[in-house]
Amino acid sequence: MPQLTPHQEAALNYKKHISLTANAGSGKTFVLANRYIEIALQENIPLNKIVAITFTEKAAGELNKKIANEIDNRIIDEKNSEIFNRLQRIRRQLTSANISTIHSFCINLLKEYSPEIGVDANFSPINQQDAEELLELTIEDFISRKISNSELSKDIKDIIRLLGGKNTFVNQLKAIVRFRKPIEKLGLSLYSQSNEEIYRFYIEQITNILNEIINLEINPLIKLITQLNNRILEFDEQNQTAVEIKFNVEKYFNEELPQNKIQYVSTISELLLTKSNRTIKKRGYRKDSYEIDETIISGIENIFNEIKPLISISFDEKPLY
Repeated sequence: MPQLTPHQEAALNYKKHISLTANAGSGKTFVLANRYIEIALQENIPLNKIVAITFTEKAAGELNKKIANEIDNRIIDEKNSEIFNRLQRIRRQLTSANISTIHSFCINLLKEYSPEIGVDANFSPINQQDAEELLELTIEDFISRKISNSELSKDIKDIIRLLGGKNTFVNQLKAIVRFRKPIEKLGLSLYSQSNEEIYRFYIEQITNILNEIINLEINPLIKLITQLNNRILEFDEQNQTAVEIKFNVEKYFNEELPQNKIQYVSTISELLLTKSNRTIKKRGYRKDSYEIDETIISGIENIFNEIKPLISISFDEKPLY
């Protein structure tokens, strides 16, 4: 066995639980392979009693190969007949050792104990593509059956119209299936409450998200707009558009509710930007003769382009409080 570092030597102490982290190429697989061999050799344990789990099939193959090579090297050098015989036994058992991914390990368990758990021993696991196709077919069948049900047909059609189309509805159902565990947990904890409590929960979540967007995106935008607007007022203090923008900026800073802040930003965008290409207006606002820092101009236009979907939302239907 090659000379080990102190950390590698410590990792071979299988009497202790360890969490091994190291850079690529530092010998993690080598250490794990020798740790595996030491357990089998020193404790005289059959390999079917030891489980080695990896993330990928490739990693499992590499670990198996490392273990086999190390055993072969030890067999060649071993002088003690008892240990020699143990090493040969381990080498023979290696072909059926439990060195695999978690998926393969679980599949083998299910096949071995299929009668006890009521599973056909000849089952075959499906891959990701097959799973996606099966999910789509199941959803299509679900939608068809619900639409054909006279009592549910209107509700399903209303949901599809609300989401903007059948494809969006299907994608939402897929997401629900994929995240069913947290959704079920949410259903038990949240949707068992009253409508008012559910409403307030979502209002709180939306408010938190809006405040985060305001801090990260909109406050820097308003700072740039203020710089631009103040510069234009230096050239023309009677500029009507600049005066209205300044008024809405002041309203923005005096407002506490995030949805109202966004409404002021929406108003500012209507005053500041052209409707066609969403660039800063020149007619009636910014003249070519004004000395304006172009980085401010591009910064404002870029941020407005990013938050355009947000400031297009109307919060008038029901207040967030």
